[in-house]
Amino acid sequence: MSRFCRIGLGVLFCVSITVSPAAAAIYDLTTVAGSSATINGAVYLQGRSDSGTGNFPSFVQVGANQDIVAAYNTNTNMNGPTLFNGSSDQHNFAITVGDLTTSSNGQFYVFSLDINENNGTGGQGGDADKYVSLDEIRIFVGGTANGSSQIVPTNSSDPAFGTLVYRMDFGASGQDNTVGLNFNLATGSGSSDMFLFVPVSAFGGALSTAQVIFYSQFGALGSVVGAGNTTGLPDGNYGNSDGFEEWANQGFTLPQQEPPPLPEPATALIWSLGGLAMAFGYRLRSHRARAA
Repeated sequence: MSRFCRIGLGVLFCVSITVSPAAAAIYDLTTVAGSSATINGAVYLQGRSDSGTGNFPSFVQVGANQDIVAAYNTNTNMNGPTLFNGSSDQHNFAITVGDLTTSSNGQFYVFSLDINENNGTGGQGGDADKYVSLDEIRIFVGGTANGSSQIVPTNSSDPAFGTLVYRMDFGASGQDNTVGLNFNLATGSGSSDMFLFVPVSAFGGALSTAQVIFYSQFGALGSVVGAGNTTGLPDGNYGNSDGFEEWANQGFTLPQQEPPPLPEPATALIWSLGGLAMAFGYRLRSHRARAA
């Protein structure tokens, strides 16, 4: 094989490494207002934005009197044992791609999250219950509206839920990513605590009439305190402790801080190949200089 071919294969291999998913991790949005994390291409941004009504315009409410809660948007009330969404049709209903809010640059669909946690002691002192963990998000397109199944949606080709277009965790092994959130960073009725920016490109050109099913889970991290806290998050109870965690798809103002525009795929590839070619060229020149 020629030296050129070996270099070409090396470039392609390196590019494949750079686009592989990051290792599972815990992301801290509990301490700094406006902090953010990027997970599998979506941006999680801590921030407050009022709905203007004092009533959060949710399309799904996730909550129950237990530490770990999960639900997806449907007007069929789920009251356990696996999924728990609210009983109000005003705040739990089907949505379509055309109902989604788009970022200012048009490259992201934006969802707004309002968490509701206690400020009590939680048996751990201080206001340890102000925290909650966001453990999973799965977004599907093209399924059936207002489903009634208690089965947690997991498959990418499940006809009931549609095609999986975004997942917070990744891979067949379901490696866990977790986001820590703090109710006290953005309190107030009808206000958000976090924004989720999902690339429009992830939806694969889905029609505006296609159903969007949004599943999320909270509270699995539980209590992390003292020497046993190896998460990097502040000590506290990250289980669900009060009211609903709520997601809105519209009816909120976009934050002033938004993710930067995504690079065009061709441009990103050119930059990657160009940088690698320069590195190989430098190495080749160094090798020739030493040989001389």
